[in-house]
Amino acid sequence: MEITYMNKQSKTINMKRTILVAVGLLIAIISYSQNNAVYYATAFDTLTGADTGAYQYPGLISTPYSYAIQHSTVKIAGTGASTNGYTQRSLDGTNWVSLDSIQTISNGSGYRTVVNMQASMAPYLRVYALQTGTVETTKQKIWWQLMPEKELYYFPAPPTYQLITNDTVTDTDTSLGAYPSPLNGEYAYCVQIVNDEISGTATNTVTIQTSNDNTNWTTLETMVLTTDTTTMRESFTGELGRYVRVLCTNSGTGVHKVNAYIQLYLKKL
Repeated sequence: MEITYMNKQSKTINMKRTILVAVGLLIAIISYSQNNAVYYATAFDTLTGADTGAYQYPGLISTPYSYAIQHSTVKIAGTGASTNGYTQRSLDGTNWVSLDSIQTISNGSGYRTVVNMQASMAPYLRVYALQTGTVETTKQKIWWQLMPEKELYYFPAPPTYQLITNDTVTDTDTSLGAYPSPLNGEYAYCVQIVNDEISGTATNTVTIQTSNDNTNWTTLETMVLTTDTTTMRESFTGELGRYVRVLCTNSGTGVHKVNAYIQLYLKKL
């Protein structure tokens, strides 16, 4: 009876050890996959003559990241065209800002890699190709490698929020958009401003501001917009107070439409 009891106890202990080892391996695999680079390769549409094409990274990027992107252009037919490639980012997936100029390739054969080790915070990333010329046909291919900065920041908290929704600013009007709830914790941020000039020659001065009491505001960034443009600002070192807003002041005579988006990331303390 004693021997049987010891065998059962031994089996129970071994089973517990097996479960613990399995759980440990699972945690290690998850941790490794979350903290290592994401690799993706794809080809996008053939460019013919003076044509353009774009391919977006196939999913939202939910953490700040560095990246390496290789853009390849292969000539299929013709001569004389030139392809300009750009990496671009966006908070809304519609309006884009160029991060890097990857390359200019004449006669459509060659490749180049651009590497940015300064983490970015936009959830949308794409490569945009602009081909000039009239007779050459080329095929584009892209290789992506993203390096998540998960050790520094939590996931977006919250997802991208639209601070100003297509407000019309006329002559010397002011438009204001504030994040709708107090922030708890320390945040890094990325702000995107889309400015559409409807008429006139007005100038917009846009400021990103933060406050701890919702009354006294400190300016973090200032942008001056005069024409149709999309611009972005981000900060990994600046710390937001409990409140954040975007203030747009129109000067001169003219009509602009303004959209503002913000992406927040909660810092690990």
